[in-house]
Amino acid sequence: MITDSDSPRTLKLIAIVTSGIIISFLIFATISHFIRKEKFENPDILKKETIGVITEFQAGASTAPSFNYEFTVDGEVYDGSYLIVTILGQKTGDELREYVGKKYKILYVVDDPKYSNLLMDKSIE
Repeated sequence: MITDSDSPRTLKLIAIVTSGIIISFLIFATISHFIRKEKFENPDILKKETIGVITEFQAGASTAPSFNYEFTVDGEVYDGSYLIVTILGQKTGDELREYVGKKYKILYVVDDPKYSNLLMDKSIE
């Protein structure tokens, strides 16, 4: 049972735990970003293109809208996400939903295809 004398200590503990979780998430996100960046910018890491399809449009409420996409490498299906932060983001949700089902080139890391980029400037007719 929490009493009035325990309440400030409890609130402080909650604040510390919450701060720790947020800091951990930010560290993880930063490290993930730099690992991904290294994989695509390092010329020694082999990358290939394949064809993928946009499977879903997600309207962003508190984040940028995004497309989910899928592609296949050696019979295994991979998925990825593409944040719509370019001029494409000025389109309405209905206009962006029209991209679902369309095919585009996907650039992926050969040794680890979970690292991929949807190449919106390379549509497949």
